[in-house]
Amino acid sequence: NMRQYFVLVALLAFLSPVSAGYLEVVSDESWSVEGPNYVGNAVQTWVHSLWTSIPGAKWIWKSYLIENPTAEETYSFQKEFNVAGFPTSSFLTFSADNSYAIFLNGNFIGASQDLAYGGRRTVTLDLLSRTIQGRNEVQVVVLNWAQAGSGVYTNPAGLLFKLAITYN
Repeated sequence: NMRQYFVLVALLAFLSPVSAGYLEVVSDESWSVEGPNYVGNAVQTWVHSLWTSIPGAKWIWKSYLIENPTAEETYSFQKEFNVAGFPTSSFLTFSADNSYAIFLNGNFIGASQDLAYGGRRTVTLDLLSRTIQGRNEVQVVVLNWAQAGSGVYTNPAGLLFKLAITYN
């Protein structure tokens, strides 16, 4: 009868696993950039042959080539994203040339002043405790160290970023 049918449908819906979602937030031209006398969008930057790569992500900076490799340059990169369900995993893999500080939803995640291999390796962090359902914002502040006597191809700057999130 119809009542047994509805009970069966309700029971099956209750016992069915919740479908999971997946979201990747990667560095690309959709990120905003702020710095001294500058607000705009990130651009894909020149990639040094020794830099690492992350599938799906692009090396970004304020400009294709660094403006002054003999002076420090610091820029803040921001990206908003929406997690459509309850996060079940959240892993960040990134690299920067040179120093960085990372914030997620206003919370300090970590920093390094010792990426002596500037862009040659990646760092992976578990961000599940800081990723929330709904609107999130990531901010990465990157400092490119000054190098006396260097040029745009010997002291490049960049950020490479991928945040992979699963959710129910």
